[in-house]
Amino acid sequence: MNVRSATLTDVPALQRIARESWERDEALTRETATETVEEWYDESQLGADIESGDMLVLVAAMRDAVIGFSHAVVHGDAGTVLRLYVEPDRRRTGVGSQLLEATCEELAARGVERVQAMTLAANEPGKAFYRANGFERTGRGETIIGGKSYPEDVYARPV
Repeated sequence: MNVRSATLTDVPALQRIARESWERDEALTRETATETVEEWYDESQLGADIESGDMLVLVAAMRDAVIGFSHAVVHGDAGTVLRLYVEPDRRRTGVGSQLLEATCEELAARGVERVQAMTLAANEPGKAFYRANGFERTGRGETIIGGKSYPEDVYARPV
């Protein structure tokens, strides 16, 4: 497996992985998941993020097939992992941890000193993932998905 910067040709794979991940999230209905993926992963917006200097989009690839991705943003000396998804059938194989580590390393190279990540409060596997990778819960927040508010936990760690 290798981790590399995403390209515009990766956009359909990123959309597919996001859709598959969201459809397996028990906190959301399939309809909400589909609508949100279409909104958050719009081809033109995702393409702009890939080409933006303030955003970081990395992919995990195996034999040229994208199997996971991370999407992060840099604000001064702080970085935020907005999303990190791995194909559902490849979870718990180390892909996510390698992708997260590569993301943190790239954020550090951009001057980031601390990385934070958010996950839905109901997402126990997501929370366990961040804890297993050295993140500590630092607070609570909320996000709007499909017009409905969902609590989320905020995790952080130094890079």
